[in-house]
Amino acid sequence: MQQWAVMCCQVSKTCAPHLQEGPTVQLCKRAPQKERRAMDRSTPLPNFALGLVLVLMLLIMCERTSWHCIQALSTDVGALLAFKAAVVPQGSGADPLSNWVGTDSSPCGWTGVTCNSNTEVTMLELSDIGISGTLPTQLFTILTLEHLDLSSNSLSGSIPADIGNLTSLNYLNLTWNEMFSGPIPSSLFGLLSLQILDLSYNSISGILSADIGRLVNLQELVLGSNSFSGLIPPQIGTLSSLQYLDLSSNTFSGTVPLQLGNLVNLQHLDLSSNALSGDIPAFETMSNLELVDVSSNFFSGAISPQLATLVNLTYIDFSNNSLSGPIPAQIWSMTSLTELDLGTNALTGTLPPELGNLINLQSFYLGSSHLTGSIPEEISLLRSLRKLDLGGNSFVGSIPDSIGNLRNLQTLNLPSAHLNGSIPASLGNCSSLQVGIFFPLSLAFCFVVCTLV
Repeated sequence: MQQWAVMCCQVSKTCAPHLQEGPTVQLCKRAPQKERRAMDRSTPLPNFALGLVLVLMLLIMCERTSWHCIQALSTDVGALLAFKAAVVPQGSGADPLSNWVGTDSSPCGWTGVTCNSNTEVTMLELSDIGISGTLPTQLFTILTLEHLDLSSNSLSGSIPADIGNLTSLNYLNLTWNEMFSGPIPSSLFGLLSLQILDLSYNSISGILSADIGRLVNLQELVLGSNSFSGLIPPQIGTLSSLQYLDLSSNTFSGTVPLQLGNLVNLQHLDLSSNALSGDIPAFETMSNLELVDVSSNFFSGAISPQLATLVNLTYIDFSNNSLSGPIPAQIWSMTSLTELDLGTNALTGTLPPELGNLINLQSFYLGSSHLTGSIPEEISLLRSLRKLDLGGNSFVGSIPDSIGNLRNLQTLNLPSAHLNGSIPASLGNCSSLQVGIFFPLSLAFCFVVCTLV
Protein backbone atom coordinates (compact mmCIF):
# COMPACT_ATOMS: atom_id res chain seq x y z
CA MET A 1 0.00 0.00 0.00
CA GLN A 2 2.96 2.29 0.44
CA GLN A 3 3.62 2.01 -3.31
CA TRP A 4 0.03 3.00 -3.98
CA ALA A 5 0.44 6.14 -1.87
CA VAL A 6 3.67 7.06 -3.69
CA MET A 7 2.01 6.58 -7.07
CA CYS A 8 -0.88 8.76 -5.94
CA CYS A 9 1.52 11.56 -5.08
CA GLN A 10 3.35 11.29 -8.40
CA VAL A 11 0.13 11.45 -10.37
CA SER A 12 -1.06 14.44 -8.37
CA LYS A 13 2.21 16.27 -9.06
CA THR A 14 2.25 15.63 -12.81
CA CYS A 15 -1.40 16.13 -13.57
CA ALA A 16 -2.38 18.49 -10.78
CA PRO A 17 -4.24 20.91 -13.05
CA HIS A 18 -6.47 18.09 -14.27
CA LEU A 19 -7.31 16.16 -11.09
CA GLN A 20 -10.94 16.22 -10.16
CA GLU A 21 -11.23 16.78 -6.42
CA GLY A 22 -13.33 13.73 -5.66
CA PRO A 23 -13.40 12.15 -2.22
CA THR A 24 -10.96 9.45 -3.27
CA VAL A 25 -8.36 12.00 -4.37
CA GLN A 26 -8.77 13.99 -1.18
CA LEU A 27 -8.46 10.82 0.85
CA CYS A 28 -5.20 10.06 -0.94
CA LYS A 29 -3.91 13.59 -0.41
CA ARG A 30 -4.92 13.88 3.22
CA ALA A 31 -4.48 10.36 4.58
CA PRO A 32 -2.45 10.69 7.81
CA GLN A 33 0.83 8.85 7.83
CA LYS A 34 -0.17 6.66 10.77
CA GLU A 35 -3.19 5.43 8.77
CA ARG A 36 -0.90 4.56 5.86
CA ARG A 37 1.41 2.72 8.26
CA ALA A 38 -1.59 0.84 9.63
CA MET A 39 -2.53 -0.15 6.08
CA ASP A 40 1.03 -1.34 5.50
CA ARG A 41 0.82 -3.62 8.60
CA SER A 42 -2.45 -5.20 7.47
CA THR A 43 -2.52 -8.78 6.24
CA PRO A 44 -1.09 -8.89 2.68
CA LEU A 45 -3.35 -10.02 -0.16
CA PRO A 46 -2.23 -12.49 -2.76
CA ASN A 47 -0.10 -10.77 -5.43
CA PHE A 48 -2.69 -10.90 -8.21
CA ALA A 49 -5.52 -9.63 -6.04
CA LEU A 50 -3.32 -6.91 -4.60
CA GLY A 51 -2.28 -5.78 -8.07
CA LEU A 52 -5.90 -5.66 -9.22
CA VAL A 53 -6.91 -3.66 -6.15
CA LEU A 54 -4.07 -1.19 -6.73
CA VAL A 55 -5.04 -0.63 -10.38
CA LEU A 56 -8.69 -0.13 -9.49
CA MET A 57 -7.84 2.26 -6.69
CA LEU A 58 -5.52 4.24 -9.02
CA LEU A 59 -8.22 4.53 -11.66
CA ILE A 60 -10.74 5.72 -9.09
CA MET A 61 -8.28 8.13 -7.56
CA CYS A 62 -7.11 9.75 -10.77
CA GLU A 63 -10.54 9.66 -12.36
CA ARG A 64 -10.89 9.90 -16.10
CA THR A 65 -9.26 13.25 -16.86
CA SER A 66 -6.02 12.74 -14.99
CA TRP A 67 -5.59 9.18 -16.28
CA HIS A 68 -5.83 10.53 -19.81
CA CYS A 69 -3.18 13.06 -18.82
CA ILE A 70 -0.79 10.30 -17.71
CA GLN A 71 -1.29 8.35 -20.92
CA ALA A 72 -0.76 11.45 -23.10
CA LEU A 73 2.43 12.43 -21.31
CA SER A 74 3.85 8.92 -21.56
CA THR A 75 3.06 8.63 -25.29
CA ASP A 76 4.31 12.10 -26.23
CA VAL A 77 7.55 11.82 -24.27
CA GLY A 78 8.31 8.48 -25.88
CA ALA A 79 7.53 9.75 -29.38
CA LEU A 80 9.69 12.83 -28.98
CA LEU A 81 12.59 10.85 -27.54
CA ALA A 82 12.34 8.50 -30.54
CA PHE A 83 12.61 11.55 -32.81
CA LYS A 84 15.66 12.78 -30.89
CA ALA A 85 17.30 9.37 -31.25
CA ALA A 86 16.68 9.37 -35.02
CA VAL A 87 18.28 12.74 -35.78
CA VAL A 88 21.87 13.92 -35.53
CA PRO A 89 23.04 17.45 -34.66
CA GLN A 90 25.19 18.96 -37.41
CA GLY A 91 28.44 20.79 -36.84
CA SER A 92 30.33 21.11 -33.62
CA GLY A 93 27.79 23.21 -31.75
CA ALA A 94 25.65 22.22 -28.82
CA ASP A 95 22.88 19.67 -29.23
CA PRO A 96 19.74 21.74 -29.98
CA LEU A 97 17.62 19.09 -28.26
CA SER A 98 19.83 18.77 -25.17
CA ASN A 99 16.95 19.46 -22.77
CA TRP A 100 14.89 16.61 -24.21
CA VAL A 101 15.58 14.10 -21.43
CA GLY A 102 13.75 10.92 -20.53
CA THR A 103 13.61 11.68 -16.83
CA ASP A 104 11.14 14.51 -17.43
CA SER A 105 7.53 13.60 -16.80
CA SER A 106 6.35 16.26 -19.27
CA PRO A 107 7.87 17.54 -22.55
CA CYS A 108 6.05 20.86 -22.39
CA GLY A 109 9.19 22.80 -21.43
CA TRP A 110 11.40 21.22 -24.08
CA THR A 111 12.95 23.24 -26.92
CA GLY A 112 10.45 23.75 -29.74
CA VAL A 113 7.57 22.01 -27.94
CA THR A 114 4.28 23.73 -27.17
CA CYS A 115 1.42 22.13 -25.24
CA ASN A 116 -2.22 22.98 -24.69
CA SER A 117 -3.91 23.41 -21.32
CA ASN A 118 -4.27 19.63 -21.08
CA THR A 119 -0.48 19.24 -21.35
CA GLU A 120 -0.91 17.63 -24.77
CA VAL A 121 1.74 18.45 -27.39
CA THR A 122 0.17 20.60 -30.11
CA MET A 123 3.18 22.27 -31.76
CA LEU A 124 6.69 21.25 -32.80
CA GLU A 125 8.67 24.26 -34.06
CA LEU A 126 12.12 22.91 -34.97
CA SER A 127 13.02 25.05 -37.97
CA ASP A 128 16.69 25.61 -38.80
CA ILE A 129 18.14 23.90 -35.72
CA GLY A 130 20.85 22.01 -37.63
CA ILE A 131 19.73 18.38 -37.58
CA SER A 132 19.93 15.54 -40.09
CA GLY A 133 18.47 12.04 -40.20
CA THR A 134 15.12 10.49 -41.01
CA LEU A 135 11.67 10.82 -39.50
CA PRO A 136 10.74 7.97 -37.14
CA THR A 137 7.20 6.64 -37.31
CA GLN A 138 6.79 7.26 -33.57
CA LEU A 139 6.65 10.99 -34.25
CA PHE A 140 3.28 10.47 -35.89
CA THR A 141 1.70 8.99 -32.78
CA ILE A 142 1.33 12.49 -31.26
CA LEU A 143 -2.28 12.71 -32.36
CA THR A 144 -2.87 16.13 -30.82
CA LEU A 145 -0.22 17.76 -33.04
CA GLU A 146 -1.58 20.76 -34.95
CA HIS A 147 1.63 22.46 -36.11
CA LEU A 148 4.77 20.71 -37.38
CA ASP A 149 7.71 22.75 -38.70
CA LEU A 150 10.94 20.90 -39.51
CA SER A 151 12.05 23.30 -42.24
CA SER A 152 15.62 24.35 -43.09
CA ASN A 153 17.35 21.25 -41.77
CA SER A 154 18.99 18.31 -43.55
CA LEU A 155 16.36 15.63 -43.01
CA SER A 156 16.18 12.89 -45.62
CA GLY A 157 14.29 9.81 -46.72
CA SER A 158 10.66 9.53 -47.66
CA ILE A 159 7.77 11.14 -45.84
CA PRO A 160 6.32 8.26 -43.74
CA ALA A 161 2.80 7.13 -44.52
CA ASP A 162 2.08 7.37 -40.80
CA ILE A 163 1.84 11.13 -41.22
CA GLY A 164 -1.79 10.44 -42.07
CA ASN A 165 -2.40 9.74 -38.38
CA LEU A 166 -2.05 13.45 -37.55
CA THR A 167 -5.62 14.35 -38.36
CA SER A 168 -5.49 17.51 -36.22
CA LEU A 169 -2.58 18.95 -38.22
CA ASN A 170 -3.29 22.34 -39.81
CA TYR A 171 0.32 23.42 -40.51
CA LEU A 172 3.03 21.26 -42.12
CA ASN A 173 6.34 22.78 -43.21
CA LEU A 174 9.20 20.57 -44.45
CA THR A 175 10.76 23.10 -46.84
CA TRP A 176 14.51 23.54 -47.41
CA ASN A 177 15.60 20.09 -46.36
CA GLU A 178 16.49 19.22 -49.98
CA MET A 179 16.76 15.54 -49.11
CA PHE A 180 13.16 14.40 -48.65
CA SER A 181 12.49 12.15 -51.63
CA GLY A 182 9.93 9.84 -53.14
CA PRO A 183 6.26 10.64 -53.72
CA ILE A 184 3.86 12.33 -51.34
CA PRO A 185 2.23 9.49 -49.37
CA SER A 186 -1.46 9.15 -50.18
CA SER A 187 -2.27 9.27 -46.48
CA LEU A 188 -1.22 12.93 -46.37
CA PHE A 189 -4.25 13.83 -48.48
CA GLY A 190 -6.44 12.68 -45.61
CA LEU A 191 -5.24 15.53 -43.38
CA LEU A 192 -8.38 17.52 -43.99
CA SER A 193 -7.56 20.21 -41.42
CA LEU A 194 -4.40 21.33 -43.26
CA GLN A 195 -4.28 25.04 -44.03
CA ILE A 196 -0.56 25.40 -44.80
CA LEU A 197 1.40 22.75 -46.72
CA ASP A 198 4.99 23.58 -47.68
CA LEU A 199 7.18 20.80 -49.08
CA SER A 200 9.32 23.03 -51.31
CA TYR A 201 13.07 22.73 -51.90
CA ASN A 202 13.30 18.97 -51.55
CA SER A 203 13.58 16.05 -53.99
CA ILE A 204 9.97 14.86 -53.87
CA SER A 205 8.98 13.18 -57.12
CA GLY A 206 6.11 11.53 -58.96
CA ILE A 207 2.82 12.97 -60.10
CA LEU A 208 0.70 15.25 -57.96
CA SER A 209 -2.32 13.15 -57.06
CA ALA A 210 -5.85 14.28 -57.84
CA ASP A 211 -6.48 13.68 -54.13
CA ILE A 212 -4.90 17.08 -53.49
CA GLY A 213 -8.45 18.32 -54.08
CA ARG A 214 -9.50 16.76 -50.76
CA LEU A 215 -7.54 19.37 -48.78
CA VAL A 216 -10.37 21.88 -49.00
CA ASN A 217 -9.09 24.02 -46.13
CA LEU A 218 -5.71 24.74 -47.73
CA GLN A 219 -4.72 28.38 -47.87
CA GLU A 220 -1.11 27.87 -48.97
CA LEU A 221 0.21 25.07 -51.19
CA VAL A 222 3.96 25.34 -51.79
CA LEU A 223 5.56 22.51 -53.76
CA GLY A 224 8.22 24.44 -55.68
CA SER A 225 11.77 23.19 -56.37
CA ASN A 226 11.07 19.47 -56.34
CA SER A 227 10.88 16.80 -59.06
CA PHE A 228 7.14 16.54 -59.67
CA SER A 229 6.11 15.56 -63.18
CA GLY A 230 2.96 15.00 -65.20
CA LEU A 231 -0.05 17.26 -65.45
CA ILE A 232 -1.23 19.83 -62.94
CA PRO A 233 -4.35 18.14 -61.52
CA PRO A 234 -7.51 20.14 -62.25
CA GLN A 235 -8.73 19.20 -58.76
CA ILE A 236 -6.56 22.02 -57.42
CA GLY A 237 -9.37 24.23 -58.68
CA THR A 238 -11.61 22.94 -55.88
CA LEU A 239 -9.37 24.49 -53.19
CA SER A 240 -11.50 27.59 -52.91
CA SER A 241 -9.67 28.93 -49.83
CA LEU A 242 -6.28 28.87 -51.54
CA GLN A 243 -4.40 32.17 -51.44
CA TYR A 244 -0.86 31.05 -52.30
CA LEU A 245 0.05 28.46 -54.95
CA ASP A 246 3.66 27.69 -55.88
CA LEU A 247 4.39 24.79 -58.23
CA SER A 248 7.57 26.32 -59.66
CA SER A 249 10.80 24.55 -60.63
CA ASN A 250 9.38 21.11 -61.30
CA THR A 251 8.68 19.34 -64.61
CA PHE A 252 4.91 19.73 -64.81
CA SER A 253 3.76 19.53 -68.43
CA GLY A 254 0.63 20.08 -70.49
CA THR A 255 -1.62 23.10 -70.25
CA VAL A 256 -2.78 25.10 -67.25
CA PRO A 257 -6.13 23.60 -66.16
CA LEU A 258 -9.05 25.96 -66.69
CA GLN A 259 -10.27 24.97 -63.22
CA LEU A 260 -7.55 27.16 -61.72
CA GLY A 261 -9.83 30.04 -62.60
CA ASN A 262 -12.05 28.94 -59.70
CA LEU A 263 -9.40 30.05 -57.20
CA VAL A 264 -11.00 33.43 -56.65
CA ASN A 265 -9.10 34.05 -53.41
CA LEU A 266 -5.68 33.39 -54.93
CA GLN A 267 -3.12 36.16 -54.44
CA HIS A 268 0.13 34.46 -55.44
CA LEU A 269 0.51 32.13 -58.45
CA ASP A 270 3.94 30.77 -59.39
CA LEU A 271 4.13 28.17 -62.17
CA SER A 272 7.59 29.18 -63.39
CA SER A 273 10.34 26.83 -64.59
CA ASN A 274 8.25 23.88 -65.69
CA ALA A 275 7.41 22.41 -69.11
CA LEU A 276 3.92 23.91 -69.46
CA SER A 277 2.62 24.83 -72.90
CA GLY A 278 -0.37 26.32 -74.71
CA ASP A 279 -1.82 29.76 -74.03
CA ILE A 280 -1.30 31.64 -70.80
CA PRO A 281 -4.75 31.92 -69.20
CA ALA A 282 -6.23 35.38 -68.78
CA PHE A 283 -6.75 34.79 -65.04
CA GLU A 284 -9.59 37.35 -65.24
CA THR A 285 -11.65 35.60 -62.53
CA MET A 286 -8.80 35.83 -60.01
CA SER A 287 -9.58 39.36 -58.91
CA ASN A 288 -7.36 39.14 -55.82
CA LEU A 289 -4.25 38.10 -57.72
CA GLU A 290 -1.17 40.17 -56.81
CA LEU A 291 1.63 38.08 -58.35
CA VAL A 292 1.69 35.82 -61.40
CA ASP A 293 4.90 34.15 -62.58
CA VAL A 294 4.75 31.70 -65.49
CA SER A 295 8.28 32.35 -66.74
CA SER A 296 10.59 29.71 -68.25
CA ASN A 297 7.97 27.45 -69.77
CA PHE A 298 6.84 26.78 -73.36
CA PHE A 299 3.80 29.04 -73.49
CA SER A 300 2.90 30.51 -76.87
CA GLY A 301 0.30 32.78 -78.39
CA ALA A 302 -0.60 36.34 -77.46
CA ILE A 303 -0.84 38.04 -74.08
CA SER A 304 -4.50 38.43 -73.15
CA PRO A 305 -5.77 42.02 -72.76
CA GLN A 306 -7.99 40.69 -69.95
CA LEU A 307 -4.92 40.62 -67.75
CA ALA A 308 -5.40 44.35 -67.23
CA THR A 309 -8.66 43.76 -65.37
CA LEU A 310 -6.67 42.42 -62.40
CA VAL A 311 -6.27 45.73 -60.62
CA ASN A 312 -4.41 44.22 -57.65
CA LEU A 313 -1.59 42.80 -59.76
CA THR A 314 1.81 44.20 -58.83
CA TYR A 315 4.10 41.54 -60.34
CA ILE A 316 3.95 39.94 -63.81
CA ASP A 317 6.68 37.64 -65.15
CA PHE A 318 5.99 36.02 -68.52
CA SER A 319 9.64 35.88 -69.58
CA ASN A 320 11.43 33.01 -71.36
CA ASN A 321 8.48 31.66 -73.29
CA SER A 322 7.44 31.85 -76.95
CA LEU A 323 4.81 34.58 -76.72
CA SER A 324 4.13 36.53 -79.87
CA GLY A 325 2.21 39.55 -81.11
CA PRO A 326 2.16 43.05 -79.66
CA ILE A 327 1.98 43.95 -75.99
CA PRO A 328 -1.72 44.71 -75.33
CA ALA A 329 -2.38 48.44 -74.95
CA GLN A 330 -4.34 47.71 -71.76
CA ILE A 331 -1.13 46.65 -69.99
CA TRP A 332 0.03 50.28 -69.88
CA SER A 333 -2.94 51.20 -67.67
CA MET A 334 -1.90 48.81 -64.85
CA THR A 335 -0.63 51.50 -62.52
CA SER A 336 -0.15 49.16 -59.55
CA LEU A 337 2.60 47.20 -61.29
CA THR A 338 6.00 47.19 -59.60
CA GLU A 339 7.56 44.48 -61.82
CA LEU A 340 6.86 43.71 -65.46
CA ASP A 341 9.01 41.10 -67.20
CA LEU A 342 8.06 40.10 -70.73
CA GLY A 343 11.63 39.50 -71.91
CA THR A 344 12.96 36.64 -74.08
CA ASN A 345 9.83 36.11 -76.12
CA ALA A 346 8.89 36.89 -79.72
CA LEU A 347 6.85 40.03 -79.02
CA THR A 348 6.53 42.58 -81.79
CA GLY A 349 5.39 46.16 -82.17
CA THR A 350 6.53 49.39 -80.53
CA LEU A 351 6.58 50.96 -77.08
CA PRO A 352 3.82 53.59 -76.81
CA PRO A 353 4.00 56.85 -74.82
CA GLU A 354 1.40 55.34 -72.44
CA LEU A 355 4.11 53.28 -70.77
CA GLY A 356 4.72 56.43 -68.74
CA ASN A 357 1.55 55.55 -66.78
CA LEU A 358 3.38 52.78 -64.89
CA ILE A 359 4.63 55.20 -62.26
CA ASN A 360 5.14 52.52 -59.59
CA LEU A 361 7.25 50.27 -61.79
CA GLN A 362 10.59 49.27 -60.22
CA SER A 363 11.72 46.52 -62.63
CA PHE A 364 11.00 46.64 -66.37
CA TYR A 365 12.33 43.86 -68.59
CA LEU A 366 11.61 43.63 -72.31
CA GLY A 367 15.00 42.33 -73.46
CA SER A 368 15.61 39.78 -76.24
CA SER A 369 12.37 40.21 -78.14
CA HIS A 370 11.50 41.71 -81.53
CA LEU A 371 10.35 45.20 -80.57
CA THR A 372 10.99 48.08 -82.92
CA GLY A 373 10.57 51.85 -83.09
CA SER A 374 12.08 54.43 -80.80
CA ILE A 375 12.39 54.53 -77.04
CA PRO A 376 9.68 56.98 -75.96
CA GLU A 377 10.57 60.07 -73.93
CA GLU A 378 7.82 59.09 -71.46
CA ILE A 379 10.07 56.38 -70.06
CA SER A 380 11.55 59.16 -67.95
CA LEU A 381 8.26 59.30 -65.97
CA LEU A 382 9.02 55.95 -64.36
CA ARG A 383 10.78 57.61 -61.44
CA SER A 384 10.63 54.49 -59.21
CA LEU A 385 12.51 52.40 -61.77
CA ARG A 386 15.58 50.53 -60.49
CA LYS A 387 16.13 47.98 -63.26
CA LEU A 388 15.56 48.60 -66.97
CA ASP A 389 16.36 46.08 -69.72
CA LEU A 390 15.39 46.87 -73.30
CA GLY A 391 18.39 45.14 -74.88
CA GLY A 392 18.30 42.63 -77.72
CA ASN A 393 15.52 44.41 -79.64
CA SER A 394 15.60 46.54 -82.77
CA PHE A 395 15.02 50.01 -81.35
CA VAL A 396 16.18 52.90 -83.52
CA GLY A 397 17.02 56.54 -82.92
CA SER A 398 18.79 57.96 -79.91
CA ILE A 399 18.52 57.35 -76.20
CA PRO A 400 16.21 60.01 -74.73
CA ASP A 401 18.16 62.63 -72.82
CA SER A 402 15.40 62.59 -70.18
CA ILE A 403 16.48 59.10 -69.11
CA GLY A 404 18.70 60.92 -66.63
CA ASN A 405 15.55 61.62 -64.59
CA LEU A 406 15.54 57.96 -63.48
CA ARG A 407 17.68 58.72 -60.44
CA ASN A 408 16.88 55.43 -58.68
CA LEU A 409 18.20 53.41 -61.60
CA GLN A 410 20.67 50.68 -60.59
CA THR A 411 20.81 48.49 -63.71
CA LEU A 412 20.44 49.68 -67.30
CA ASN A 413 20.67 47.49 -70.40
CA LEU A 414 20.13 49.20 -73.75
CA PRO A 415 22.29 47.35 -76.28
CA SER A 416 21.02 47.73 -79.83
CA ALA A 417 22.89 47.78 -83.11
CA HIS A 418 20.38 50.32 -84.42
CA LEU A 419 20.64 53.01 -81.74
CA ASN A 420 22.68 56.05 -82.69
CA GLY A 421 23.97 59.21 -81.13
CA SER A 422 25.85 59.45 -77.87
CA ILE A 423 25.20 58.35 -74.34
CA PRO A 424 23.18 61.15 -72.68
CA ALA A 425 25.26 63.14 -70.23
CA SER A 426 22.16 63.28 -68.02
CA LEU A 427 22.92 59.70 -66.95
CA GLY A 428 25.40 61.32 -64.63
CA ASN A 429 22.38 62.16 -62.48
CA CYS A 430 21.75 58.44 -61.91
CA SER A 431 23.96 58.20 -58.85
CA SER A 432 22.70 54.71 -57.98
CA LEU A 433 23.64 53.21 -61.36
CA GLN A 434 25.89 50.18 -60.88
CA VAL A 435 25.60 48.25 -64.14
CA GLY A 436 25.09 49.70 -67.59
CA ILE A 437 25.42 48.07 -71.00
CA PHE A 438 25.36 49.99 -74.26
CA PHE A 439 26.34 48.60 -77.63
CA PRO A 440 27.83 49.66 -80.05
CA LEU A 441 28.43 52.87 -78.06
CA SER A 442 30.87 51.12 -75.72
CA LEU A 443 33.52 53.84 -75.57
CA ALA A 444 31.09 56.55 -74.51
CA PHE A 445 29.51 54.07 -72.09
CA CYS A 446 32.86 53.37 -70.44
CA PHE A 447 33.33 57.04 -69.76
CA VAL A 448 29.89 57.37 -68.15
CA VAL A 449 30.34 54.27 -65.98
CA CYS A 450 33.77 55.30 -64.80
CA THR A 451 32.37 58.70 -63.87
CA LEU A 452 29.46 57.18 -61.94
CA VAL A 453 31.55 54.62 -60.07
